[in-house]
Amino acid sequence: MPKVLITCTQPRADEIVDDLKSESVDAYCLSALIVKSLDIEKPSATFDVMLISSTQVFDTPLPDLPVIAVGHGTGQIATKNGYDVIQTGTGGVMDLDLSGYPNILYPCADVPTCVPHNTIAWPVYETIKNECFDINDEDEIICVFSVKAAQYIRQYDLKNKTILCLSSNVENVFKGMKVADIASCTYPRYDAMKELIHIYLRKHT
Repeated sequence: MPKVLITCTQPRADEIVDDLKSESVDAYCLSALIVKSLDIEKPSATFDVMLISSTQVFDTPLPDLPVIAVGHGTGQIATKNGYDVIQTGTGGVMDLDLSGYPNILYPCADVPTCVPHNTIAWPVYETIKNECFDINDEDEIICVFSVKAAQYIRQYDLKNKTILCLSSNVENVFKGMKVADIASCTYPRYDAMKELIHIYLRKHT
């Protein structure tokens, strides 16, 4: 069976690998990026709700506001952390209907991909290159979860690798490169990535 490399950040990487191994997938994790918290003061405005698109923000003390979550997994973890999840989106940030919320706080990475209207970004973490990251000859399927990770991973020789991307934006980073195969998830969620992995594993059986 092909070896599957999961490159997203921790702790999500371990969770995905454990899930795949329970389904007899030869998977392991080595994060391309490492998460580092930022000490940036929260914006002083008054907010109605909080938009959360990444579970990495829960390492920062957040205000007690109703939560709009991007992805069911994010929503579940927000609920576990005691937040009232009032809306959950299944696509990306820009797929959400935020028209009913005039003042939205968005705890996010240092360089968010997009900031919706009526939303103030609050950078609470950054991702930096994992100097221990490497891709081995036996790694046949490489799963890439962010544009920033893709920009790092594309420096490797990938001509014999299958690259599975969480979104089309991630896939675009590899345009023009020689790879064995490449595909992106139908929607940017971890369960969609798992489904894509199984599709490509079936091609090898």
